[in-house]
Order: sequence, then structure tokens, then C-alpha cells
Amino acid sequence: MRKPLRLIALLGVAAMALTGCAGEASTEAAPLEVHAAASLKEPMTELMSDYQAEHPDMEFAPLTTAGSQQLVQQVNEGAPVDVLALADETSLTQLEGDHTDGFDIFVENSLVVVTTEDAAARIKSVADLADANNKVVICHSNVPCGRATERLFAEAGVSVSVVSEEDNVKAVLTKVTLGEADAGLVYRSDVVGVDGVEFFAPEEAAEIVNRYPIGALSDHPHAQSFIDYVRGEHGREVLKRYGFLVPEGK
Repeated sequence: MRKPLRLIALLGVAAMALTGCAGEASTEAAPLEVHAAASLKEPMTELMSDYQAEHPDMEFAPLTTAGSQQLVQQVNEGAPVDVLALADETSLTQLEGDHTDGFDIFVENSLVVVTTEDAAARIKSVADLADANNKVVICHSNVPCGRATERLFAEAGVSVSVVSEEDNVKAVLTKVTLGEADAGLVYRSDVVGVDGVEFFAPEEAAEIVNRYPIGALSDHPHAQSFIDYVRGEHGREVLKRYGFLVPEGK
């Protein structure tokens, strides 16, 4: 009977080993889900790549970018999001439940007027946008760039008839770069490195600053680590290079 008992014991050890391996596999972290405001697409893509190079044991899910209102809606509807970065504090207040805990401001942004090269000669101020001969495109008022644009127009005391209102700032920039509009209101970070357009920062925009919050929405083992990386020295350098303002002490 000894041999059968020994065989049974060995089989039991093997089964335990297999169970242990299965348990270890099941605890491996899923790809990190990062959702960010459309204006953050380029720097966030670069930072994700840099972070993964330093942490080859982890993976990112494809970056999701959209207007902040759309990102908030996705979270409120239960989308699996680990790290969320929005384009203003108003959007953060629209998150339901206790999602706003632990969010911090990490960058700031302000508006510029972007024009086609042909329209640059006749559009040199916010007041010029009110000319009916100019086709102007802006963000919808329910997204951060749209709210900032409304404040800018109010500060300048102008009423502008626009040809379209877009869901995010990248869509506004695309309309101008394609020549479908003469001018649009976008963030200063959006025009960095863009060819074929002109832009200027209106004086009324100096006091209209969007503050971007970022935070973790899950206990993913890399969520807070990635946020710390974005807010660290390298992250600050990348964000500044893309035209964002990084507040002192952030």
C-alpha cells in the first residue's frame, strides 16, 4: 500500500502547486485604464509610454480621451476607470458618489484664439470674432473649454455668432486647421507644434484659467503610482513642453 499512498501524496502536492499558480495568475493586475480630457491626449500618451518603460511588468489599456463631460458620464454609468484627469473643477463636481475624494490639481490651461493663416490679418482681437464675415467655432458650453469661452466673451463684452459648437477642444482645432472655420477658441496647449495656423492670447484670457484635477478611481496597484509619476519632475517637464502651466508646489 505504500506506493499508492505515496503516489496520492505526490498528486496532492502537484494539485496544490497548480492551485497556487492559478491563484497567482488571478491576482495579476489588469491593464491600467486612464481616461483624460481631450487636451491632454499628447502629453498623457507620452507619459504612459515613459512610465511603462520603467515598469515593464505592467500594461496600460488604450488611452481614452474625450470632452470632460463625456468622461464624467462614463464614470457615472459605471465605466471601469482607474485614473481620471479632467479639464476643470466644475466637471469634477459632476461626478456622482464619493469619486471626488483624493483628486488634486496638477496643471492649468488658458484660452487662445486660433485662426487660419488667411484670416490672421483680420482677426487680431476677441472683438474681431464678432464680425459676421468671420466663421467662428467654439466648444459647447457644457464642456470646460466652452465654459471658459463664455466667460471670455463676457469679459470682452462681445456677442459672437458661431457656425458650430463642438464636444471637445480638439474638434475645434480640427475645424480651423481644415479651413472649415476662420477662427476658434482652444487651449494654449493645443497649438504647440501645430503648423498651418496662427494664434494669439487675448488679454481677457489672463484671468480665465482652467485648473485640471487628476485622481484615482480604483485601488489598481499602479493607479496612484502613475499619478505620482505624472505629477513628478519628469511629468512636469513633459506637460510644460506641451504648453501646460504647472502651478508652483504641484
